[in-house]
Amino acid sequence: MRHPVPVIATIALMFVSPFDGALAQAPSPIATITKPLAQATGIKPERLISDDQIRSAITKITGVSDLEAERKDAPSTAWFARDKADIDGEISEHLDELSRTVGSSDAVRSWREMRDRQKAIAAKRVEIDKLVQDAELSPSRRDEFRQKIEAARREADTLQDTVIIAKRTAKDHLRKAGLDLTDAQLDALSANVVSDDIVDMVTRVTNLATVLERLSESVTNGTKAPETQRRYYGAVVVVQKLVLGVQQRYHDRIEKKYLPFVDGVIASTIGHNDEATRLRRTETNAERSKALDGNLKAQKITLQAARLYRQQLDSQKATTRDAIAESQRTLSVAINTRDTVNVSLDLLTTMEASQQLFGIIHNMRIPAMVPINSDELRSAFERLTAQMQGS
Repeated sequence: MRHPVPVIATIALMFVSPFDGALAQAPSPIATITKPLAQATGIKPERLISDDQIRSAITKITGVSDLEAERKDAPSTAWFARDKADIDGEISEHLDELSRTVGSSDAVRSWREMRDRQKAIAAKRVEIDKLVQDAELSPSRRDEFRQKIEAARREADTLQDTVIIAKRTAKDHLRKAGLDLTDAQLDALSANVVSDDIVDMVTRVTNLATVLERLSESVTNGTKAPETQRRYYGAVVVVQKLVLGVQQRYHDRIEKKYLPFVDGVIASTIGHNDEATRLRRTETNAERSKALDGNLKAQKITLQAARLYRQQLDSQKATTRDAIAESQRTLSVAINTRDTVNVSLDLLTTMEASQQLFGIIHNMRIPAMVPINSDELRSAFERLTAQMQGS
């Protein structure tokens, strides 16, 4: 079992390209997204959101795609018509709702519940330590404090039971999301500053893959009308942008928040260590020397932990950076494919309309064109070209 690492995935394009093959021959985005998970844990994630949530997400994604298409021709500003700012506002509303949908799952909910229980028991232990200290400082009230300490320890035991249950639930739900962790790995992950980001990212990317797969099924099983294809490719671009955004936010949090914090800890600890070393070198009092020795030992441990933490964050940052580069390339291909399909379908529509007029004049019927299969499309081009050349 490998140690838990952030899963950085890129959604594959499900090409229904008029030139490069049918949809049924394209790779599944779920398979591409879950491959890193399967390699790390030996399992594939399950579907994390309901049919209603999938339908809602598809509605928002296609809505964003339509709005982006409308935005291209909209004026920058307008008094009595929709302008780019109006459309941007609508896109933001769709994306906010979409974020809530794809960011929800039992894995996230159970993870947060477990973290809340862990925080509660940690706070209770701090309370117990304070009560013990107060009892030592107030001899006349020791019986009173002893009763409070016993009550607090009973509450801590109860909280510990709830933590165990919450961990078991979180572990089961995380496994469904593609993270199969031992208890020790679960504890290690929950102790990591990026743990919430990792669980959130895995959930969002997996949910987006599920949505994209459902979209592809609708194209495969539908009428394959040009407008359906346009909407599908527009949705692919939107989904890829969303995945790229998830990865970028994770990278930025590591780079701009977590790494500077750890660097600050390292720098301040080195300063304290230098000061303690200087003081210890000239100290002759046994008690003060003992205190300084304790400080030096604690500082050494802190430095080791902080440097190890930084190594892990650097590794996660590098992995995320590579994934972002891959996603950016995939997004470029997605945009190019969307635009290629739009132009190709526009051309086909024009050619088909022209040939229908030609057929009416010559009292002949033209075979219906279904521009979804590459062989059919090439044959259609060849037929139309040959007929127009012979006219």
